[in-house]
Order: sequence, then structure tokens, then C-alpha cells
Amino acid sequence: MNRQIELVQSGSRQQVESSANNRIEEFEADGYDLVDQEISLDGNGMTILLVFASDE
Repeated sequence: MNRQIELVQSGSRQQVESSANNRIEEFEADGYDLVDQEISLDGNGMTILLVFASDE
């Protein structure tokens, strides 16, 4: 099983959500599934950790 981890950060919630959605679409097109995600809010904005897995 292959795993990929992506970290998406931005000062804007809307921008980080849009970027995360784009990364999810790209990985799913490459045969990966989103298996976990963590969201963190801090004084600098928002961070989303995306974990993808593929059986290939």
C-alpha cells in the first residue's frame, strides 16, 4: 500500500479549503483514496493535513 501525505496551509479558510479540494481531486484522479484528514486553526490561519492511500 502506498501512502501520500499533503499539508495545505493558508491564512484564509476559503483558500485552504479550495486548495485542499483541488489536491483531493488530483490524488483521486491518480487512484488514491483520502483515508484521513486533520484540520488545525491557529493565529496564522488554517492548516489541513490530508492522508491518501493506494493499493498500487
